[in-house]
Formats: sequence, structure tokens, C-alpha cells
Amino acid sequence: MVFSKPLYIEAFNRDRTQPHLWKKILLLLVLIIIHAALATFTVDYTQQLTEKGLTEAQAQQASPIVMMIGIIGVIIVSIIFVGITFVITLIIYKIFKKALSKKGIFGGVLRYYNTVLCATIIISAIQLLFHLDITTVKIDSLNIFAPDNALLSAFSLTNLLSGWLFGVMLHSNGHLPAKWSWLLGIAVFILSVVFTAIAA
Repeated sequence: MVFSKPLYIEAFNRDRTQPHLWKKILLLLVLIIIHAALATFTVDYTQQLTEKGLTEAQAQQASPIVMMIGIIGVIIVSIIFVGITFVITLIIYKIFKKALSKKGIFGGVLRYYNTVLCATIIISAIQLLFHLDITTVKIDSLNIFAPDNALLSAFSLTNLLSGWLFGVMLHSNGHLPAKWSWLLGIAVFILSVVFTAIAA
């Protein structure tokens, strides 16, 4: 097969035969916990709770509980997202009649998600370092020019990376044609923007 350079990463191709699932699963769990903690610490829960009508004292009391719920929520959502991505990828490979083991597919999905998580963690760490509340400004998005504009936060480098890497995974791991990999990668980027905008 002739690969398209912008969509080819050898590591994803190697995952077809050498998925190293346990290493990737362990890395995924570590990254999810770090991401959950950073995502929680970059939000000022006391301020958010006082804005919802609680007194300063009540907000400070409730903050640790809300923080723990936030961490657990991020962990659960991340695991569900990996599962959904695996099922979608499996369906795509079946449609294109790609003979690849489920381990090989899962290895590619884990590499994809771990890479996106690493980028998210770096961004969250920078936000935490500069005391930037993630609910008002996201440094990798267009809302850096207009803080508090939730819609602009959907147009982010993370979502762009997510879409491009999905295309890379389909092309390098699943050996899908470059045209379809680009189209599906763009579709993932658009869906990421839409879901981020709705969640905001």
C-alpha cells in the first residue's frame, strides 16, 4: 500500500502486529488520572458555587465534594470515550473490509487517545501554572482572544489534533485510503467542535 505522508505515522502501523495493550492501558489510566486532577484544579469551584447562589462559607465547604465528583466524572467519561472510539473504528474497518485483529485496532485506538490526552494535559498544566480558569479561557482555542466566549473555545488545537490523528489512525493502522481517512478525520474534528460547543 502507498501511504500518504501527512497521514502516516509508523507507530500506528506497528500497532497492527505489536499492539502492546497492557503498556498502553496502564499509560491510559495514569494519563486519565493526571488529566482529571489537572482539569479539576484549573476550575475555581468556590467562585462557580457562589455564582449559583451559595454563600462563601457554603461554597468552600462544598468545593472538595464537587472537585471529587469532577475527577470521577472525567475518569468515567474518558473510559467511555475510548470504548465508543473503539466501536466506531471497528465498524469503519468492517465497512471497508479491513482484516485487522481487535487487538491491533484497540492498540491503535489507545495510541490515538493517549496522544490526545498528552496534549490536553500539557495545555491544562500551562493553564494551572498561569492560574487560568478553564471555564473562562482555553489557551489552545480562539477564545483566548475573547475570554468567556464558550463558543470560540470549541475551535481549539486539541480538537484539530483529535481530528487529524483519527485520520492518521485510520490510514496508518487500518490502511484506509487517504481520501476516506481525511474525510473521516475532518468529520471527527467537526463533531468535536459541535460537542465542545454544546457542552460549553
